[in-house]
Amino acid sequence: MLVRYISWAAVAAVSVALMASSQWLDAADADADGPLRYDWQVGQTFAYEAKIAVDLPDRVETYQGTIQYTVNSVEADNRQVTYQGGLPKSTKTKGSGRPGFGPMLRPPGPPPSPFSRSNFRGSEQTTNELTISSRGAVVGIQGDSQLPYLIGNVSLLPFEPLPDAAQPKWDVTIGASVTEKDDRRDMRPRFGPFDPFGRGEREESVQAASESMSYEITGTKGPVVSVSKSYELRSPAAKQGEAGFVLAGSGTWEFHRKLNVPESLRMDLKLVVDKNNQQTTVPVTIEYRRLTEAELAKLQAEREERQAELRRRTEEMARAEAEKKRIAETPLTEDEKAAALAALGGNEAVALIEALDGLAKKDLKEPDAEIAEAIERLLQHGERSVREAAHRALLRWSLEYRPRGDLDRQYKGPGGVESTALRVTADTPLFAGQIVQLRDHHRWVPADIMEVQSDGRVKVHPRGWQTTAWDKVVTRDEIQLAPQQLFQPHQVPGSAPAGDLRVWSDATGTHKIEAVYLGVADGAVQLKRKDGREISVPLERLSQEDQQHVQQKLNAAKLPPNPFE
Repeated sequence: MLVRYISWAAVAAVSVALMASSQWLDAADADADGPLRYDWQVGQTFAYEAKIAVDLPDRVETYQGTIQYTVNSVEADNRQVTYQGGLPKSTKTKGSGRPGFGPMLRPPGPPPSPFSRSNFRGSEQTTNELTISSRGAVVGIQGDSQLPYLIGNVSLLPFEPLPDAAQPKWDVTIGASVTEKDDRRDMRPRFGPFDPFGRGEREESVQAASESMSYEITGTKGPVVSVSKSYELRSPAAKQGEAGFVLAGSGTWEFHRKLNVPESLRMDLKLVVDKNNQQTTVPVTIEYRRLTEAELAKLQAEREERQAELRRRTEEMARAEAEKKRIAETPLTEDEKAAALAALGGNEAVALIEALDGLAKKDLKEPDAEIAEAIERLLQHGERSVREAAHRALLRWSLEYRPRGDLDRQYKGPGGVESTALRVTADTPLFAGQIVQLRDHHRWVPADIMEVQSDGRVKVHPRGWQTTAWDKVVTRDEIQLAPQQLFQPHQVPGSAPAGDLRVWSDATGTHKIEAVYLGVADGAVQLKRKDGREISVPLERLSQEDQQHVQQKLNAAKLPPNPFE
C-alpha cells in the first residue's frame, strides 16, 4: 500500500492510504508504437534531479535533491529496484510586510499553519526497496521516504500508472482512506507504509477520500513521449472538527520510450485545507528531470569520491586517536619527569599553565606521586588560571583527587544536586565567584555568587543558564555551601577574613589550629584553615569551648535576620 501524509495545527498529521481498486478506462484509439511500459534490465541505473516547492502563508519550503534507482531483478511482470536519495529541506521565511514590528513585537497574525513540522524521511538520505509492475502498480515497498503535503513517498515520485493497451488517453480512479493522527501525545516516528491506518494511541479518525488522474498523450519528440496530466485528491470532512482537503492541479509528464523510464515532470498543484470554517490554500510545485548518462556518471564519480574521502578522514581520525591514546598512556621518561618537575617549580604563570596542560593530557593507570605532589602545591597559587590548570592536571595524576572531577560535572548545572546541609549564617564568609547551592523550590541547584551585598543578602546566578534573567538576590538561608571537596576556582588561598579566624583546640588540648568556621554537616564541623584548605572535624573531638561556640552559631542561624546589622 502507498501512504501519503498531510499535517495541520502544528502537531497533527493525516495519512492517505491508496487502495488497490484502480479502474482503467479504455479509449478508442491505440498508439501504433505499442503501449508504454516500465521494462527494465537487471543492473540498469537511472536518476533524477527533483525539486518540490511549497508556498506557505509565512514561508516557502523547498525540497530539492537527487534520487537514484538501480534495478535488482526482473521476474515475470515485476521489477525490484533499490531507491537511494532524499530531498533536503530548505526554508525561506517571508517578510511580515508591516514595518515597525520586530520579531518579538509582531501583532497577532492569522491562525496557525495547518501543517506540522513532522519528521518525514523523504527529506533525509534514505533507501527503499520497491517492487513495481510494468504498468506502474506498486506491488511492495520496504522503507519510508514520505514527504508532507500529500506528496507521498519520494521513492515513488517518478512512476505514473500506465494503460493496459496502447492508447492516447487513460484515466485512473483510486479509492482512498484518510487517517488523522495526533502527534501531541507522542512525537516518535509514524508507522511505516504497511500500517497506513496508524493503529495505536495516536489514531483520531478515519475518513474516506478519492484520487483521480487523467492522462493524454500530446506529442512525441524522438524517443520522448509528452503526456498531459491532471490530478485531484479529495477528502471532504465527515464530521465537525475534521479537516477536508483537496489537492488538485495539472502538468506535463514525459516518458522515454527507448529506456522505458520517466523522463521529466512539471506539476502545478494547489492544496486546500478546510477546517473549522478556516480555509488554507497552499500552492505546490513538483518537478524533476532525468539525468543524462554523462550527468549520472559524474554523480556516481562524485559519490564515490566523497565516500573515499570519508573513509580517508575516518582512518586518519582513528590513527590520530590511537596515537593520542598511546602518548597519553606512556609514562614519563626520567628526563621528561625531571623537566616537568623543574617547570612546575617555576614562577612564570604562562610556563606553569603550559606545563600543567601538557600533564593534563596524560592518562596513566599508575600516576607518579612526586608529580602529583608538585601539581597539588599549585592549587594554592595566587593566579586563578594556574589553579584551574593545576586542578585539571591533578584529576589525571592523583587517584585520590579524581572524584572531584565528578563533582565538577555535577555542579556545571542546571540540574539539581544533593543537599550538603552546610547552612550559611550571618558569620559564614562568602566571596564573589564562589559556587554554592541555591534553593529552587523543593531542590538544590548549583549557583555562582555574583555579589555579597552590604545588607547580608547575596546575588546569585544559577549555573548552566547563559542569560542573566535568572540572576536573583536571596537571603543567606536560601543558599548552602557546596561540598568542601568541590574545586572553587575563584577562591584565593589564605583569603579568609582575619576577624573570622579563631584558634580551635581538640578535646585533649594538645592540637590547635587557626581556621574559619564554615558550618556543620553530618555531625562534623567544617573549618577553613589559613592556607585555604577545608577540613572536617567531628564535633565531639573539639574542646568544650569550641563545641559551645559551634552551638551558638547553630542557634544564631535559627533566628531571623538582625535588622540592625
